[in-house]
Amino acid sequence: MSIIYLCSEKLSEACEKMASFGIIAHDGSVPGLVGGYVIVHSEAQRHMNRKKTELRKLKMAVGELYLSLAFLQSYQELNYKCFCKITKKYDAMFASQHGSQWRDERLDTSFLYTVKSHCEQMMFRLEVRTYELLEGGNQQKAMRRLEVPQRGIEQTVGQWITFRIGVSCGLTVALLAFIAIKGFHLQNHILLGSFLLIEFLLLMGLNIYCWRKSGINHVLIFELGPRHHLSHHHIFEVAGHLAVCWCASVLACLHPFLLSIPQQLHPLFFHVLLLLLLLNPTAACHAQSRRWLLCKVLTAPFQPTGFAECWLADQLNSLSPLILKVICVCLESAGLATEVSVYLYLWAMATCISVVVTVSWDLRMDWGLLRGNGLLKEQLVYSREVYYYAAMLADVLLRLSWAINILLAQMKDSDAASVSSLLAPLEVLRRSIWNLFRLENEHLRNCEQCRAVRDFDFLNETANDQQKKNSTSQHNPTCLPFTYLW
Repeated sequence: MSIIYLCSEKLSEACEKMASFGIIAHDGSVPGLVGGYVIVHSEAQRHMNRKKTELRKLKMAVGELYLSLAFLQSYQELNYKCFCKITKKYDAMFASQHGSQWRDERLDTSFLYTVKSHCEQMMFRLEVRTYELLEGGNQQKAMRRLEVPQRGIEQTVGQWITFRIGVSCGLTVALLAFIAIKGFHLQNHILLGSFLLIEFLLLMGLNIYCWRKSGINHVLIFELGPRHHLSHHHIFEVAGHLAVCWCASVLACLHPFLLSIPQQLHPLFFHVLLLLLLLNPTAACHAQSRRWLLCKVLTAPFQPTGFAECWLADQLNSLSPLILKVICVCLESAGLATEVSVYLYLWAMATCISVVVTVSWDLRMDWGLLRGNGLLKEQLVYSREVYYYAAMLADVLLRLSWAINILLAQMKDSDAASVSSLLAPLEVLRRSIWNLFRLENEHLRNCEQCRAVRDFDFLNETANDQQKKNSTSQHNPTCLPFTYLW
């Protein structure tokens, strides 16, 4: 009964959304059809062309609705096949026909069997409306927008990306060997801070790989495009290329007499390269992902804050030494560094309190642990409990190293500064471990809510707002793309 109830509930939600789209009426019929198409007023078309932002959101909402119907259809087919196998197994074990009789009388006449035809009809209507209304008759573009990604299968990557990852790894190992032979004793700590970015990208690629292997839907959690997004292969490729550039910059600083370029310019060249890659206006270098990152960072104060914005702020907080090194070196070079005495004991006390609070927040709130089942929780995604206990211990130890790093940063001793530089990568490692269990907790919340696609709140208008719109409007478009974009 719970399966039928879930299918019925999700199908009702899809019908409500399609009714709001104007594809079907609230009574289930198709309004405004002439020859199978919706009548569109030219005035409504003009208003639709004006509001490109709303139109883009509407296209995304239609794509997510189509995807949810495809998931519902797959869920129905899977459960129907399971019931059929159970009845066949029952007949084979007990040499009876009760299983097949129950299947014919109960299963084939139930809502679980008929929901497939409902999903197919609704998906067909969405295809027609997207083709005719939202994509201007471009069938190829419409079907690409409604494409259903394969679930449970790794994203197909070309052989060249694997080749590029291998080449960059080989070059990085060779360059690191040259750096180790020469000895890494740079007075300029800017490149040490920029190494954190490369470490972060490598660990992020590893995080994405672990999420995919464990079935954690990070694409939904971050509200990425389910059809086009970066895989761990792409992250590894970017990290490998940046690692090669970083090693080359370090070698150039270690051998200043081989080049006619001043030693201080090599870190500048590397950071300018990072900035150019981020702000590159062309479609190269994963333009869609770069736009997503810049949009999340720059527009965060002007829009509602979601999980992706909070998660991204946490990541940038762990990468703060990257900017801190640059600022400190600039101040020191300009002669603005001062010997201001800090109340070290009060600072240490505040840091210890911060460690206790942050560790408690990590384990209880972010990871959802300490809620039963020992020190863990009732539902676990990862296969072994030892992973959770090891992560809890690592979080405490790495938080302590972070506190020590803060205290050492206040000291003017050169050895303390060196130890602080070595402890900074541990914070990035701690953040990577935190990411694994933070997204697991968010994934379990989505599972409790039976949420598999993105939600778009701009479609949820109240009846009063809709009546107010209709009363102030001079025209009455026949479908939601134009009713909503009015």
